[in-house]
Amino acid sequence: MKKNVICVLIVLTICFSSLFASTAKVFELGHSVYDEVEMLYVAEGKASPMGAKPWTGSDIARALSGVNPSSETTKALWNRISSYLEDYEGSGVMFDAVLQPHVLLRSNAELDDVKYIVSSDKLDMQPAWFGLGYQYGDFAALYMDAAIGVPPADIHTADVETFSPDKYPEVRSGKAFATNIPALPDEFSITNFPMKAYLSIGNDVFRVISGRGQVEWGNGVMGNMILGNTLPYHDYLSLSFHGDDTFSYQLLGSFFSHSVNKQNGTDDRKPISGIRMFLGHRFEFRFFDGAFIMTLNDSVMYQSPDNYFDLRLLNPMFFLHNGYMAGNSNSLASLEIEYSPVKNLSLYAQVAFDDYAVPGEPKPGESGGSADGLGCMAGIRYSLPSSSKGFWHGDLEFVYTSPYMYHRAMEEDYPYPRELYFVSSNRYYTTSKGQTFLERYLSFPFGSDAIVGQLRSGYTQPGLFSVMGSARFMAHGVIDEYSSIRQYKGGEPIISTPSTSNPLGAGEDKGGAVEYTLVLGLEGQYEIFPWLPVTAGIKFVSVWNRGNYNVPAQLDVQLDFGITLKY
Repeated sequence: MKKNVICVLIVLTICFSSLFASTAKVFELGHSVYDEVEMLYVAEGKASPMGAKPWTGSDIARALSGVNPSSETTKALWNRISSYLEDYEGSGVMFDAVLQPHVLLRSNAELDDVKYIVSSDKLDMQPAWFGLGYQYGDFAALYMDAAIGVPPADIHTADVETFSPDKYPEVRSGKAFATNIPALPDEFSITNFPMKAYLSIGNDVFRVISGRGQVEWGNGVMGNMILGNTLPYHDYLSLSFHGDDTFSYQLLGSFFSHSVNKQNGTDDRKPISGIRMFLGHRFEFRFFDGAFIMTLNDSVMYQSPDNYFDLRLLNPMFFLHNGYMAGNSNSLASLEIEYSPVKNLSLYAQVAFDDYAVPGEPKPGESGGSADGLGCMAGIRYSLPSSSKGFWHGDLEFVYTSPYMYHRAMEEDYPYPRELYFVSSNRYYTTSKGQTFLERYLSFPFGSDAIVGQLRSGYTQPGLFSVMGSARFMAHGVIDEYSSIRQYKGGEPIISTPSTSNPLGAGEDKGGAVEYTLVLGLEGQYEIFPWLPVTAGIKFVSVWNRGNYNVPAQLDVQLDFGITLKY
């Protein structure tokens, strides 16, 4: 009897290992596997897995191994996710080619401020690309693509005298008819090659990835308090460790152009110097058979105009980077939790602290004190399988960020001028404008000084179609990514979100009004064939006090259409 049991266990082990044969391939964030794994986990009463993205095939295999489908619908979805790995098993050449043109029609082309434009990310998509790589089993994968595209819609040049941004004149988001297809007056950007590239080396326990692509941390829908999916790509290096089903760790570094390069204006021939980088440590702990997950993030935005790098940043126990490096870094720590009390429902929350004053340091309002930074997020998501192998799913999310969140130093009158904040500075080059920059928040896309709520609900039949309706309302104060901040001199008022003034800035109060935005949307996708999905959507945008000035409401109706042809 014992021998029979042992034989059965051996056979099951072999089958199990074969079934979860994983890959070193990196799955880009636009892949449907991320939404599908989330639907599967929530439906089965588990917290969403592995908030550090992108995933490799090994990560997806690990996620599948943590779920035992309890219905025919979730089993069908489990099999669909598993099929993504079958295409990349073993060693061999990887090749793919994609055409994905997108068109945006707008009724009010003047309503193009980045605070409330909701479709600019689709205009950043590359309309055509093909990729080539090679995978050596589960140990290594090398990949690079060649893309045809245009610069991001919100890149800008820099004024050499004031270092203030000058809006790029041919922005596509400010036109009634906009597209990601290169067309005059748009132009190719030579720095778009490649858009995605990586070298992935490791096994199921350790993995090192050096690459270019999108990255994201956390469980937020609208964004994340630390690192959101806000950029077309990051140039990054990551090291991941997975002990077992209860613990994982990631060290991530993402590298940008130092702000001192703006002094070159549009001249790209002047020498480039300075270090500017995001570096973060992420610790994930899972409890109660995956129903509860707790994550600690310790991150820093570090810069040095003299190319100095403090190696202590690599220490994962260097909590809040307490090396008194206020002239080089802005530290940001967060706690994330997610809990699934029953099947089909998941609750999640985040809280982030941006250099909060500790006992012994000057408090906000006192001379020499810094403004506290706080970000909070709370949400609920549901995933309910139906008898037709589809899922009713959606989420409700609220976000609050304090006025000076992500801002530690943007001082103009300090003896040591600094720009320390959680904003990227990717450098692009175009033939007519020379050197240009893309600056967006690395974290929550609307940045500081915001109160936002969003509701989404829809139905998806994986591999066939999906429909999703959404509503978002935001109140945003006058402080944004270009607002300056200095230490308190004593006596300045302590403001709250949403603000109408910036007592630590210099003449940046604008009109002193709170900007309100309401966006209602409906979008859908249908797969004519697995290699030919089409998308369409409509959004109604209303903005009161646009640009924080007391002006009448402005309206915009946006229609977007896209088609993808992939091989």
